[in-house]
Amino acid sequence: MSSRGANEFKHSASAGAAGNHKVPGWVWPREHGAWVMFSVAFVTGVAVGIAGPPTWAGPHVSGAPGTGAATMAASSLRPWLAPALLGIALYALFILREPLDQATRLKRRDTGPLWRQVAILAAVAIVAGGADVLLFRLWFLLLFSALAVLPAAVYLELRRRHLEHSATAELLGLAQLALAAPAAYLTAGGQSAVLAFWLWAALVAFYGGGVPYVKMKVRQAQTRPATWQGRLSLGVPSLVYQVAALALAALAWASGLLPGLAFWGFCPNAVKAVVGVCTVP
Repeated sequence: MSSRGANEFKHSASAGAAGNHKVPGWVWPREHGAWVMFSVAFVTGVAVGIAGPPTWAGPHVSGAPGTGAATMAASSLRPWLAPALLGIALYALFILREPLDQATRLKRRDTGPLWRQVAILAAVAIVAGGADVLLFRLWFLLLFSALAVLPAAVYLELRRRHLEHSATAELLGLAQLALAAPAAYLTAGGQSAVLAFWLWAALVAFYGGGVPYVKMKVRQAQTRPATWQGRLSLGVPSLVYQVAALALAALAWASGLLPGLAFWGFCPNAVKAVVGVCTVP
């Protein structure tokens, strides 16, 4: 599963693949946006974790000395090896989604190469993730594994009902991708569960704005509203989402949960939504 911001394009390609005579032996996620979202989440988590308690945060975010993931192992290898192993595991799982999605969609028997890729990537993820858990006693990674399975299971059910293009499915995909941030943050030495949660929430809120925006632009292209009332009616979900996201970011900033830079980072998305309502493709 993934961020489905460009769902219409991805799944049309997947559907086309079902009619091909040859099933590819090694496939990669084709959604460039999902690669960016996932990588930003992972790198952000590692960077914040390595940096230590943020100077902008209050005591409710900074964590207490001697607690958290940083004390789970006294090893000189941990600061770089633990995030590296997590990265290998996470990227293997990220890449695994595409062959698994295709293998379960295709109504053919020659999907062996796809299932072999799934098996190889799953083995890599298990070995790397298991090594992280056992070497550095990062037991919380098991919780993140369970949290990642839940949206994947819901997505499969939505796909069975032919609702994989729905906003629910797309937001679930974003929520799953964003889990890389808190997992990486705690693995890299972060000590605050509160900050881990807000890293995840901020990324979901930031990238989630693309879901109503893309759907608005698709409906605009289909209906081509000629009046301001028509354009505004199509843009209401996107505008409401951006107002809510800005309010959430402002609350987090005022509470010392996120830096002010995070709030200002939401502003371009809000401007984009307004411009998108005013312009029809």
